[in-house]
Amino acid sequence: MKNVKRYGWKDPAPEGLILKQFPDFTYSVCNGGNRRAYLANQLHLKRIPAHVDVLIPETFFSPDVLFQFEKLNRQNELLAKRLRGFQGVPYNKEKQQPIDELDALEQKVQYLFETEALRLRLICE
Repeated sequence: MKNVKRYGWKDPAPEGLILKQFPDFTYSVCNGGNRRAYLANQLHLKRIPAHVDVLIPETFFSPDVLFQFEKLNRQNELLAKRLRGFQGVPYNKEKQQPIDELDALEQKVQYLFETEALRLRLICE
């Protein structure tokens, strides 16, 4: 604690401190980083570097957004089924296509979550 007071907060791996942010802007340590969170509280630090996952209750989403999530989930299930058909098959271009599609799908889901979190003012730009 003395070193932090003297030299400031120096965390070489802030991504290891994983916090959940709730809609009321309270935080909980998800996994990893309990001692860092405790130390930050003891020192009354307002901000520390961390990986933050924003929890958005399903009831906060509009029906249109819920429909979009359901559609993306169905696409994900179809791609996962296709990939299971490649188990035990050496890597090839045919196997790479559904992997690329899953990556693109993950980006769409992430974008939709971020857009909604911004709309709900749960995160800042």
